[in-house]
Amino acid sequence: MGRTESRRFPVWEVFILLIILLFVAVVATIAIPLFHLSGRASNDRSVQSSLKTLACAELDFRANDRDGDRVQNFWTGDVAGLYCIRAGPSPPGPPNKLIDLETAAADIHCCPGYSPGIGTITTQGPKRGYWFQALRRDLELGESYRQEGGTGGSVSGNYFHNEKFGFVMYPSSFPSPAKDAFIVNESQTLFKRPLTKHVQPVLGQDLGDSAFCDWPTEATLRSSWSKLD
Repeated sequence: MGRTESRRFPVWEVFILLIILLFVAVVATIAIPLFHLSGRASNDRSVQSSLKTLACAELDFRANDRDGDRVQNFWTGDVAGLYCIRAGPSPPGPPNKLIDLETAAADIHCCPGYSPGIGTITTQGPKRGYWFQALRRDLELGESYRQEGGTGGSVSGNYFHNEKFGFVMYPSSFPSPAKDAFIVNESQTLFKRPLTKHVQPVLGQDLGDSAFCDWPTEATLRSSWSKLD
């Protein structure tokens, strides 16, 4: 009986195969992180667009007296109100819907000054890895954003300001997928700050990380925040 001889690969074929495998491994090592970074950057840009939309919605709310209190003021109670608040005066009309429902549902701390609340309309949760919150005060001026509004509107409570407002966008988890917080105010300019720690947000409460609940002083803004184009 004849013997079946096994084929031996020449050394040069084995060498070429190893080079190919090494090349594939190197490309994968470079490409995969770049893919994740690209995806994260795209996600951040999308959610940043929501923050800019909030600022534009505030201009609309003030210019068109969307709550019907006969005063040109900004809504500073929360984020979801820009969707839920109904046109006044009494009897109130339909919700204004100045922002999209997904952004409204990502409001970490809604105020009780209007009805119906966002929780009765949809399930609340982060938007693409971020929670949103209306800021409480301007630390540079030492002034609360939440002041008395007009009368006869569809909202009750001190949830207005004639000249100022602010919002923050804070990661729902850390360090992935988001590593930065973003803020915007009446200047319409976005600022970004990398997180060095993360306090897990709790639905129905102000952000546990107090460094992101208020508009910073000018000194802090220059030293800790980066202005975005």
